[in-house]
Amino acid sequence: GFDGTLYSPWVNGRFFANMFNDPPDSFNLTSPAPNAEVPVLAPTLSWTNSLDKDGDAITYQVFVYKDTALTEVVAQSPDIPQSESGSGSWTLSAPLGNHLKYFWRVVAKDA
Repeated sequence: GFDGTLYSPWVNGRFFANMFNDPPDSFNLTSPAPNAEVPVLAPTLSWTNSLDKDGDAITYQVFVYKDTALTEVVAQSPDIPQSESGSGSWTLSAPLGNHLKYFWRVVAKDA
């Protein structure tokens, strides 16, 4: 602007209007593949990163179940921060049973 004597620089700003906290977007489980047989009793489970419309930091939690209804938890991870690599993973710390079928899911959480 001009005050009659001197010009001052313009100051530009930006803001983000957000009335609701949106959940993280969907993402994919990548490894092991569905119905795969793994050669170890403490496998590494991997997924792609999610995005958050609000720009919030995302953490993940992995759950391993022994039933199709996903009610009997046999392993659970702590919160895992999102990796900069584009995908995340978690290796089970305790071995699973040999010759058994397991089910797993990953939950993405924002602030």
